[in-house]
Amino acid sequence: MKKNIIACFFIFCISLINAEILPQNDAVATRIKNILIDEYDNYEGFNFKERLVLKFGKRTFIDCVTLWHQNYTNIENIEIKLHYQLRNLSEKVFKYESYEKATRFKEALEELTFLGFCNVDLYYKALLKTENLPEMFTTDDIDDALANPEFFLLKKQLYEKEEDSYPECYFSMSYPVPTGPIKLYFQKEGRENLRMPSLKWQYFGKVNGVNKWIDIKILDETNHFGKSGIITSIKGD
Repeated sequence: MKKNIIACFFIFCISLINAEILPQNDAVATRIKNILIDEYDNYEGFNFKERLVLKFGKRTFIDCVTLWHQNYTNIENIEIKLHYQLRNLSEKVFKYESYEKATRFKEALEELTFLGFCNVDLYYKALLKTENLPEMFTTDDIDDALANPEFFLLKKQLYEKEEDSYPECYFSMSYPVPTGPIKLYFQKEGRENLRMPSLKWQYFGKVNGVNKWIDIKILDETNHFGKSGIITSIKGD
């Protein structure tokens, strides 16, 4: 009998703890959602073209953040479905590109969608471990929470996964370039971005009579297209 009373007491205490923690966690998740949606409309420092792109993607962004908020307690099992705007874009790619390229593009969009959920979830977990977190925390508090070495490493790993999911970009020369180095100047409009994912540069050529993509060593002054500068090819491996 005494054992049953003790067991009931512990169950009661645990239920009280959960009742206190869950609303607090939900408040943090709700605050994150509201901050991200509010900050999306902050177009300061962006040029006209960048603002157009942001406005076009606003509905997708809001719906994805809202979906994360609805599933933040079970993010691992969230069902990944492309937002209708991304789905329409993917369907257009299927019309104009090969099935293989279009499928790879669609899979990249799905992977980036899931990584987006993981990114927001990282904000949430980092904030939960922050001591004396103010009720009305800000973006600065989120940045401070991510500075924790544990979450900084996780953030870096997320960026590395995002790098593998980005679609390719191709440059075509009108004439062959027999000798190097090749210097290309890129002009970036709008503000600089120092947190761009790294890029892998290749050219299509022959190795022992076989056509293949060959890695290029480069000097990059643009910080992966984050600012204006010159990109110089050194040589292929």
